[in-house]
Amino acid sequence: MKISLGWLKEILGTDIPASPQELAEKLFTLGFEVSSIQAYPKVTGVVAAKILELSRHPNADKLRLAKVTDGKVTDTVVCGAPNIEQGQVVFWAQLGAALAEGLTIKKANIRGVDSPGMLCSLKELGVGDSHDGIWILDEKTPLGTSSESVADFEDSVLDIEVTPNRPDALSVTGIAREVAAAYGLKWAPPQYKYEAHAALPFYPVEIEDKGGCVRYIAKKIINVSVKPSSPKIQARLIRSGIRPINNIVDITNYVLLETGQPLHAFDADKLEGGKIIVRRAREKEKILALDGKTYPLDTDILIIADSKRPVAIAGVMGGQDTAVTDATKNILLESAIFSRGLVRYGRNKLKLSSESSYRFERGVSRWSVQAGSDEAESLLEQTAGGKISAFSDVQSNPDEKVPGIAVHNAYIERLLGEKIPVSEIAQIFQRLGISVESSNVDGLNVLPPAWRLDLEIEADYAEEIARVRGYQKIPSRGLAATLPLSQGRAHKVHALDRVRSVFSALGFDEALNYGLVSVESAEALQAKDSLVELENPLASDQSVLRPALALELLANLKSNLSYQKTEVRLYEAGTVFRREGGRVIESLHAGAVAAGKSLDATWQFKKPSDIDFYWIKGVAEQVLGRAGVAAHFVKSEAILSKILHPVFSMAVLDGKNKALGVFGLIHPRTAQKLGLPANTAVLEMDLAFLEADSGVRPVRKISFLPEIERDCSLWMKAETSWEAVRSEILGALAQDLKACRLFDVYEDASKPGHKSLSFTLTFQHPEKTLSDDEANALRDKAVAALSKKFGAELRKK
Repeated sequence: MKISLGWLKEILGTDIPASPQELAEKLFTLGFEVSSIQAYPKVTGVVAAKILELSRHPNADKLRLAKVTDGKVTDTVVCGAPNIEQGQVVFWAQLGAALAEGLTIKKANIRGVDSPGMLCSLKELGVGDSHDGIWILDEKTPLGTSSESVADFEDSVLDIEVTPNRPDALSVTGIAREVAAAYGLKWAPPQYKYEAHAALPFYPVEIEDKGGCVRYIAKKIINVSVKPSSPKIQARLIRSGIRPINNIVDITNYVLLETGQPLHAFDADKLEGGKIIVRRAREKEKILALDGKTYPLDTDILIIADSKRPVAIAGVMGGQDTAVTDATKNILLESAIFSRGLVRYGRNKLKLSSESSYRFERGVSRWSVQAGSDEAESLLEQTAGGKISAFSDVQSNPDEKVPGIAVHNAYIERLLGEKIPVSEIAQIFQRLGISVESSNVDGLNVLPPAWRLDLEIEADYAEEIARVRGYQKIPSRGLAATLPLSQGRAHKVHALDRVRSVFSALGFDEALNYGLVSVESAEALQAKDSLVELENPLASDQSVLRPALALELLANLKSNLSYQKTEVRLYEAGTVFRREGGRVIESLHAGAVAAGKSLDATWQFKKPSDIDFYWIKGVAEQVLGRAGVAAHFVKSEAILSKILHPVFSMAVLDGKNKALGVFGLIHPRTAQKLGLPANTAVLEMDLAFLEADSGVRPVRKISFLPEIERDCSLWMKAETSWEAVRSEILGALAQDLKACRLFDVYEDASKPGHKSLSFTLTFQHPEKTLSDDEANALRDKAVAALSKKFGAELRKK
């Protein structure tokens, strides 16, 4: 959410005793991270001017000569904008003007014609990125008016991350409350003026679904004048990421940003039957929405309807048939509280998001629904000349009272680790708008303010105290006792630490992801019926619990590479989920991705080496070896087979041929689709073997006796794997065998379906020096075991 600092100061009615950077740090301590600060410089020398005449440029077809006046000075300016017309009022940057892009206006000769200044677009004034056309002002704007007097061109905009539990902070007013509380500024919320509407005619509103809409305020405002909004409103909307349309629609968006209350304006004359009905959609109903698309509705979608048809999807988007246009004369202003669940369902079902749905899903308050309606009415009267003619406020439970909460001193002290005076707690609550009903030596009885939906239990109030006082004031204390892990759990933790240490030693950085992915990406790994989908996801790209770590790690890799990082290695140890037989299975996995160089060029290696299949194979061997797992690698269809290279990838199996994971290079099609390098390596392993890992490793005494080697070459069937051969040799010669290394694989057309494996056996007895005869006997023992198991035959020279 983007917040204008100038707007924030205007709401507070005072300056903020901090720079934008200091304010960002203060907001962070309050629980609101500021992701960026955009500074807009001061604009000078720009005034409102009227276009008196327009004529063609003598030397350019696309340029025109605009004769303009600011009421004192009249001159001719060269302009290429297609949207200017005679009689318009525009911004004229005169000679010496300083614009937002650091440009100082000097006298220029454009294709043989002198131009004393320029007519300004949004971009030149630092409001937006568009300079396709000149910014057109209200024709009643006094000529000669300075640009700075009609809009806050010099400003800073803070992009603030607001957590889902704080919908009250999704507005300028909401952040103003936090800033006022943090700095102890005196500030009072807007006053209501509902008493003035008691004598007005009732506008017909029927709420059929009382659970879906607990309150609906309707105001019919007549004789409005539809025109462009003021530069001030347009500038604030654009800098907040909203496109201006006209003064009616702009005011609903402006008030949404100011109070956090979503509003909607209907063309009142287009509402059939002159009434509003809040109900569920009926079978086969549909609506043409404001985005120009027709959406089919179902009976679980909450809508706003007139006497004949749906006119809006409640809390999400209005309909095109009742939209405000330049011809609109009378409007119906809606301010309501809709069910969070129904708005979320409608948004998910129709895949249609908006600023309104974002706020309704998190919750709007009793304060915002009134304040938003009042503020919009006031602005419409000021800027559109409208007058309210009918009014209704339909509530399902208007007399409902929010219960108070007892906040005990002992509880606060136990939770925050410090005894805080009751007077200080009361002062903090007062700054936050929390009403203190009574207090005594044991604590206070308090009521939450109307705008706070998250203050429900005593711990919530303790958090408010900690936030405003500052978390840094909470005293640090050591643990009073240790919490020993169970033996099995401790072994697993230590084994997982060893896996992490391997990745760290190999140059990997640890990634931490949310564990939520989109259905589309998850279906690339598993069948849809085995995916674990969320019932109420916050976003479409976070609707499924991840079936593998690789999805998010590849996204992390792409993000890092986009910042010109040429070598990236990331790993993560975390849980993955799948549905099996009606149950959700949760597994611990280790995943890794890498791209770039495996080895830089040095004096020893003249050329750098790229990460390849054998490099990621070595990583897998290191992880398994550090965990003490005997495994072998085979070609196999596995969970990541759709995104891995069909040749340069393998599955990892344990001694019982149980799948442990996969590794390899990414498939070329996947690399192209994701915009990743062709040599991107991926690894994913199921760490279930850690459960049985005791953490105990056999220690073998180092022998100082000499080693003796024997080479062997055996014919065997082509499908026999080296891993199986090696395993058989280890079983036969466990005591005296120190190493077994394959050095050649040979095939001959004279022995089809067979291959020759050549390997070296290294023997070393722990207590004596082996003789040649003893070494030969051990070699023959290995050959006999292989012959019996695989039908192996000695390869003759």
